[in-house]
Amino acid sequence: VRNTNDVMIKVHAASINPIDIRMCEGYGANLFNLKRSPIHYAASSVPGVILGRDFSGTVVDIGTGVFDIKLGDDVYGAPMLHTPGSFSDYVCVHLDCVVQKPATCSHIEAASIPYVGLTVLSAIKEIVVSQKHPKRALVLGGSGGIGTFAIQYLRAHGYTVITTCSTNAVPLCSNLGAECIDYKTKDVNEELQNVDKFSLVFDAVGVDASDWVSNVLVTNGSYVTLRSPVVENTDKLGAVVGLSTSVTDFTKKKAARPDVNIKWAYYKPDRHNLLEIARLVDSGMIKPVIDSIYSFDDVPKAFEVLSCGGARGKSVINVSGL
Repeated sequence: VRNTNDVMIKVHAASINPIDIRMCEGYGANLFNLKRSPIHYAASSVPGVILGRDFSGTVVDIGTGVFDIKLGDDVYGAPMLHTPGSFSDYVCVHLDCVVQKPATCSHIEAASIPYVGLTVLSAIKEIVVSQKHPKRALVLGGSGGIGTFAIQYLRAHGYTVITTCSTNAVPLCSNLGAECIDYKTKDVNEELQNVDKFSLVFDAVGVDASDWVSNVLVTNGSYVTLRSPVVENTDKLGAVVGLSTSVTDFTKKKAARPDVNIKWAYYKPDRHNLLEIARLVDSGMIKPVIDSIYSFDDVPKAFEVLSCGGARGKSVINVSGL
């Protein structure tokens, strides 16, 4: 390892997220390149990127500032977006990005959790732990990696959850504890007019419900969405103009919906949240939801399948052949 707070992991399993596909297409080039090399940003080209935002594996080296992780520990985590990813035999990450994996999980299961779990907690944890009443949430897009985790996290905190999903995903989402609105056979807007209002609407797929969400939220309810223009604006306009444009966009949206607490959600490394997620998994309140398992040689096939949509949970890569 190069830095005092670094941890080197032998990767046993990793998983694919939609952001991996988008990064292949250039998503985040300006913003992530700025974080990689701010001094040489103006003149540098976008460096090659190792993809993979989740891992589970065994610690093989640690920096001198790492005290609560030991050589040989089985760990899980998610690299920062601007650093090399986990589709590799080894990955080196900052201490913020890694903790001991859930004891009840295999490496395959553990690798399906970190990125979606950290994204969900970054998005809604503050709202969930402070909400008293009503504990009612609408999850838009409940069958993917983010959605399946969000349903379980909300249910673990006493929420009644309604989610939108397609017909063949209804059994999965129902088994996770959500009431389902099948958007293939029902009019979602019409169905939502017939239920009690929500304290939280979480958009897990980026459908941009900001125009109608106030109709289904209680006053001062929260609308949290993964559809943020920040990265796309910086890709299109450059870092400085893109960030300032995004701030302006957000201010306009807040002004247009003063009765709604709007939040743009992102993945955020946080080892305290990783530990909380591990406790929830080991207690049985959250279960890994895995759609498919691929060998390391079949990563291109896994990308192709995920890019077609319709995932039910996560696609996991068995990196070390365990």
